Amino acid sequence: EAINIKAHDRLALWVAFGLLLGPLAERGTRAYRSPVGRWYLLIVYCAIYGSTGLLKAIHEPGWFDGTVLPAHLTLVNFSGSPLALWVARQWWFVFVGGWWTVLFELAFPLLIWFRRTNPWLLLVAAVFHLAVVALMDVGAFSYVSISAYPVLLHPEIAERWWGALRARWSPAPGGGSSP
Repeated sequence: EAINIKAHDRLALWVAFGLLLGPLAERGTRAYRSPVGRWYLLIVYCAIYGSTGLLKAIHEPGWFDGTVLPAHLTLVNFSGSPLALWVARQWWFVFVGGWWTVLFELAFPLLIWFRRTNPWLLLVAAVFHLAVVALMDVGAFSYVSISAYPVLLHPEIAERWWGALRARWSPAPGGGSSP
């Protein structure tokens, strides 16, 4: 874990590279959109989550017996906040949280590809990273991780949501704007 304190720097570089692969300065929703940036980021995120989950499942049995999370939540370098110390003493939370973390990381590389599970998986991932923000001090890692989630959203769902947002906030006939 000590060498991963600055992991957000590496992830930010990978995310920035993926975003740069995408089309720039496009106008309108019918323009050709290169999928290269999205595919690149899907591969990066699948590799990160999948390998992390696999290594935890194979080499760190403490994720399954509830001993790893209390250790992480009480480390001076990563945590030590009153909330983290309280959570570290909640056996049910650290037991379920350990299992949930490994299962989420192992499931991500599979579930991200399906339109039906894609938005729900990204929502769960965002909640996961917001919990990390609330409980641990790992720099900007969670924010950098979440920053690419809109690109990972299935294109059909993203287009539908974007259209709904544009319709909601576009100027109404007569000069006013709709609420």
